[in-house]
Amino acid sequence: MSEKNNDTYERILNAAKEEFLRNGYHSASLRNIVKSASVTTGSLYWYFKSKKELFDAIVGVHYRQMLDLYDKARNKVFDFSYNKNNEAVNEVGSNCFMEMLDYMYLHIPEFRILISGAEGTEYDDIVHTLALREIESSELFIGTVSKKEEVVSPELAYIVVSGMFSGLFEMIKHDYPLPKAKKCMKELYDFYAAGFSYIMNSS
Repeated sequence: MSEKNNDTYERILNAAKEEFLRNGYHSASLRNIVKSASVTTGSLYWYFKSKKELFDAIVGVHYRQMLDLYDKARNKVFDFSYNKNNEAVNEVGSNCFMEMLDYMYLHIPEFRILISGAEGTEYDDIVHTLALREIESSELFIGTVSKKEEVVSPELAYIVVSGMFSGLFEMIKHDYPLPKAKKCMKELYDFYAAGFSYIMNSS
């Protein structure tokens, strides 16, 4: 086999998506993928050296894109024109969540795998990773607008922030139509922003 065939590659990917959706990463069978894709084992290994590499090809790019979308918004927050402007910061944050939601709905099967089938892989911590980045960003931003040493405890911050990101992925888990998901996400973000604003002003 001297060159790669796009049709074979796509058949393997599609069969793998179905297998990972059904069984998750650890229980997924390369034998089932080969059979479903109507290819040989040799063909599969021509494209992917391992189940891990195949899994990465399906979800890796989407995991990284979600982090990139968040990081771009975080950079906007710390732009000179935004800092010390809560209204602008909240708008950037709200827009970021809507962009992430739109992206997820363009790749629903991959995100279903990421949410429910990535346990034990390097991709099973997306809520945790996003929550830690948000907490770090919030602490840095709060440091520019408040002289208080601790506005909110790290424990409470993690609970609240991880809950917000978990809510983002709940839209996919529960098959919400995109318009309903956007409405829920806006309300969730507004709730989150108002809560932290209250804590900052009352502490």
